[in-house]
Amino acid sequence: MISKLGVIGTGQLGRMLGQAKGRGADLRFLQTSSESIVDDLGYEVIKGDVSDLDVLKRFADGLDCVTFEWENVSLEVLDYLQSQKVMMRPNADAIKTAQNRVYEKGLFYRLGIPTPEYAAFNPKLETMHRYLEILDRFQFKAVIKTATGGYDGKGQWRVENIGQAIEAFPKLSQELLIIEKLVVFKSEVSMLAVRSVEGSVYYYPLVQNYHHDGILRVSTAPSPHEKGEIGKLALKYTRQILEQLDYVGVIAVEFFVGYDGKLYANEIAPRVHNSGHGTIEAAKTSQFENHIRAVTGTLLGIPTPIDPSIMINFIGKVDPAEVQWRLKNRLNYNFHWYGKKEARPGRKMGHVTIVGDTVANAIENGRELLSLLVPNKVLGLIL
Repeated sequence: MISKLGVIGTGQLGRMLGQAKGRGADLRFLQTSSESIVDDLGYEVIKGDVSDLDVLKRFADGLDCVTFEWENVSLEVLDYLQSQKVMMRPNADAIKTAQNRVYEKGLFYRLGIPTPEYAAFNPKLETMHRYLEILDRFQFKAVIKTATGGYDGKGQWRVENIGQAIEAFPKLSQELLIIEKLVVFKSEVSMLAVRSVEGSVYYYPLVQNYHHDGILRVSTAPSPHEKGEIGKLALKYTRQILEQLDYVGVIAVEFFVGYDGKLYANEIAPRVHNSGHGTIEAAKTSQFENHIRAVTGTLLGIPTPIDPSIMINFIGKVDPAEVQWRLKNRLNYNFHWYGKKEARPGRKMGHVTIVGDTVANAIENGRELLSLLVPNKVLGLIL
């Protein structure tokens, strides 16, 4: 049993971990960015440069275990925690795999999990000729991504012809890249699961996701693919990944559903995940509570769904007062505002979860908000 748990990260996922029911353990947070939105929760928050050994010492002192709000933790931090024999759940190997797309794709390949064809490319060490050679193999239809650090569409370039490929080359980040063959897919789904220290696994309903400009806008659960072959494969592949990594905690595995009827693994998130926010209201045990339960060695809570749901992200400049006014006296709406100071374009400021008897009913309940907050391109796919 773990009584003192460290959480690396003080953003919205850390905040929701701190708000989770049935926590049991006392929490201490390490701020890794310029802003902390957990300060009002009453927990200890260690602030300062995470490359400073004294800061890491203060954070790690007396902790039984450390977990993560997100995976892009510097290797120096991971190596320090390992050198101090600090228990990490999920383990450092899982974090290092998830934060490097080359390692991640290699994991899928070793497990026989289908994934878009890819090649690693290093602009510092390789030539433009090699770059064009890779893209030619993909008929010049590809997505180029930084191997580390990219999220929400950042660090990505899409090319669909040789002219775009040549134009993109001087703009590429001068670090290890991964070039993926562009997959035309029917939809994207995510499987969230939680694994205990003893190896017990619970799965949440398969989630249907809708993105715009690389940012998740809407998630519905359960996905229409859940009860078919796609749902079975998502369960199978997720279990393989959990067992291979000896994983403890909540994981999200994102998949593409191809027009060819196949399921392709896109990436893993070794943490609680935006597409699982609906579990706070729509499941008996939320992903946040179950993550804390798993990493502290507590008995997992059954994630049985209560109701079908739709989750809508608030992106960029959104007036919370207007949203709350529109939600006034509507019992099926659950409003979450993260308290971030600056509403930059593309930044996640909050979300709302709407439940219903069916997904279609939940969507209908949320039609007004969808029309207000979601780009027309995405709206057409949902409605």
